[in-house]
Amino acid sequence: MFKDIQKQLLLKYPLLWNTKFIPMIGIGLLLHLIFFGLGFLDGTIDFSNKTKIDISVFSVLIGVLLALIIVILWLVNYFKNNALKSFYSKSKNALFYEWFQIFCISLVLISFYLPFSFGKQLHQKSYFSLEETKKRCEIISIADIFIDGSFAETEIDSVASGLLIGATAIAVDSIPMEEEYTENYDYDTATGRVHKDYIIFNGKKYDEYSLLNRNIFEFTVFNKEEDSLNERKVKMWLHNNEKEKVKNLC
Repeated sequence: MFKDIQKQLLLKYPLLWNTKFIPMIGIGLLLHLIFFGLGFLDGTIDFSNKTKIDISVFSVLIGVLLALIIVILWLVNYFKNNALKSFYSKSKNALFYEWFQIFCISLVLISFYLPFSFGKQLHQKSYFSLEETKKRCEIISIADIFIDGSFAETEIDSVASGLLIGATAIAVDSIPMEEEYTENYDYDTATGRVHKDYIIFNGKKYDEYSLLNRNIFEFTVFNKEEDSLNERKVKMWLHNNEKEKVKNLC
């Protein structure tokens, strides 16, 4: 069937036959369909916060590789027939038609990420609206402070760090003087810095293991600014002792 179509194109529409327009558009549409399915699969939302496989990067790499291979094979078949172009029956707009066909083929092959992105968004929107999704993710995100949020790193104590460096410089071989400082400060052995054992929030001092020093869980549905506002909001509740607002998270 495919050979018959190509034969008819050669006899009636040699330009379409030379550019392999119809089979290349078919391959491009098939590629779009495959990546739409991959995007739909990647659009699964797991509100349990479990780690899921991110196939976005893998899909892009595979897509680029496939597009490159297809383009190379297509160009080989396209250029090998150029010697026969002088025998084609051409219209005055043949050059424009040829350029337009090449443009369409190239566009279809390199735009595989668009159906991937559309499929991903379509699957995500099938759960809830964007507003409802953000609302639910916000509750999970700020509730993480009370459940399993990691502690943020406190500020570096420049004075204690200076003392530690000085103690290290004058330490004797038998009794390193830096031990005296590492017992009294939060000493980071990886960076050699001393961190304070407290934080300052809104002008008030809190212990480094206070809830106000915990991080929230970040969802990709929020940008950095929105994450910062959510974190600031729940910490202001704690700072102002607004128990009712905290209870509403449950």
